Amino acid sequence: MNKSNKKPITNEQAFKELFKNLDLVEIALLRERVLLICEETAKDCINWENPFISPNLFIKLNEKVKNSLGFD
Repeated sequence: MNKSNKKPITNEQAFKELFKNLDLVEIALLRERVLLICEETAKDCINWENPFISPNLFIKLNEKVKNSLGFD
């Protein structure tokens, strides 16, 4: 079956598949990148004008990511 005939996977399935294929160093790099990107996005989003996504959504996501993935 080619890709165009495949049923789309959920976000949860995509992340599970990703983690099955990462080694420990790659997981550590991904963790650091996710933390940094979420932190920077939460800082910058206050100035964004987007009628669909509230800056609070990015800020709350950043807090959840820091709580789960943070190094503190």
